[in-house]
Amino acid sequence: CCVNQKMLEKGDKKLKRKLVENIVNSLETLILDPFANYVLQCCMAIGYEDLNKRVVSYCSNDFTLYAMNKYSSNVIDKALSHLKIEDRNNYINLAMKDLDFLASLALDLYANHLFQKILLHASPENKKKIFEIIKKNVKKLKSTQHGEKLLNRIKTSYSINFDDFNN
Repeated sequence: CCVNQKMLEKGDKKLKRKLVENIVNSLETLILDPFANYVLQCCMAIGYEDLNKRVVSYCSNDFTLYAMNKYSSNVIDKALSHLKIEDRNNYINLAMKDLDFLASLALDLYANHLFQKILLHASPENKKKIFEIIKKNVKKLKSTQHGEKLLNRIKTSYSINFDDFNN
């Protein structure tokens, strides 16, 4: 893994592209690995749009598994960060179709940062829906450390205080 990371950081463009393609072709076995996920994140940061889209598309097939896994959730996060706005919006709109699933992301230890990423890039209309999800789950969110952090981040970033919502 370390050798691949060094090659990705310092290799020439042609070699780098080929290496990233080979790594992404092995996505199925690498994405859940505690060490290889860093190499995948490195690949996503390089910014080959077509390969980042492949990663997000692959993860969309079983998003619950990958979003709620300690290692693969970081890969998805990195891939989303490097997608074009239009592609990221398409992905967010897909996630917004299942609001119960979106709520489960907010409550999950590993997936909550993806929830935050979705919130960060969501349209104003989708942000309103997300805030409604949060209102419905304030009590559950307050019961976990990562939930408290999420509520505090929203309070700071969006000036919304959920203290009044104690369902």
